[in-house]
Amino acid sequence: MILEQMVYALAALVALLFLYGYVKDKELHRRIRVIATELGNTQRAVHEAEIRLNEKFKKLSQEKPSMSEPEIETLVDITISEKLLHATSQIQNIHHEMQRFEEQFASRLIHLEGALKEVAMPRSSVGGADDQKILQLVAQGKDVEAIARELRISTAEVEFSLKLSDLR
Repeated sequence: MILEQMVYALAALVALLFLYGYVKDKELHRRIRVIATELGNTQRAVHEAEIRLNEKFKKLSQEKPSMSEPEIETLVDITISEKLLHATSQIQNIHHEMQRFEEQFASRLIHLEGALKEVAMPRSSVGGADDQKILQLVAQGKDVEAIARELRISTAEVEFSLKLSDLR
């Protein structure tokens, strides 16, 4: 009966881990969509700026025929530099957000792998020293509750250790 309860608890733990993974996966996809949207907006803004820049260059060439082409290019370069400063800061923000997200994702993945390893690894004993003490106390005629109190472990752990010792 206790073994059956442990199996149910283990199944519930695995289900909770999968649920946790599912929720975090949804959060990951949401963040990726946000970043992709921002990247698309940035690309669109760069394209629009390029079009406006070409129009401005043509307009300046027509309006100020007295200006030489290098002067117009310098004026356009200054305008471009001012516009690109804003775009550069946005790109840096996206880059920092991506790095932070990668770090969080990696740590969550490591945490999940560790939790799954703990759940998946079969437990061979309660603890080497505890197993021996339990067997000694049983040999002395003590009952499960007394052993659990003395060793400060649960009665389920005592029973589990006894079942494992019978299997060996």
